[in-house]
Amino acid sequence: VWNFNVRLSAMESGTTWGASWNIRGAIKNTGMTGTAAIGSVISESWIDSALTGATVTAVANNNDGTLDIQVTGLSGTTIRWVASVEITQVSYGTP
Repeated sequence: VWNFNVRLSAMESGTTWGASWNIRGAIKNTGMTGTAAIGSVISESWIDSALTGATVTAVANNNDGTLDIQVTGLSGTTIRWVASVEITQVSYGTP
C-alpha cells in the first residue's frame, strides 16, 4: 500500500501564467488483481484563467504496478512542470 502526496506547479514560458496542484491518495498492488486506487484521489488546484484546461492526474497503472503522474498542457503553449512526490509504503516481504 502506498500513501502519496503530490505537489506540482506549472508556469507557461515567457508569461506570468501559473498553476499549482495538490493531489493525495492511496494505491495498492495486490499482485493477483493488479494495482488500484484505494478510495478516491483528492485533488486541489489553483489555476490562472489563461491556463484553464491544463490538468494533472494521479493514476494507478495496472500494467506496470506503479503510480503515474500525468499532465496535459495546452495547445500552442510551452509549460514547465515541476513536482515533489512523497510516498509512504507498507508491505510484507520484499517491497
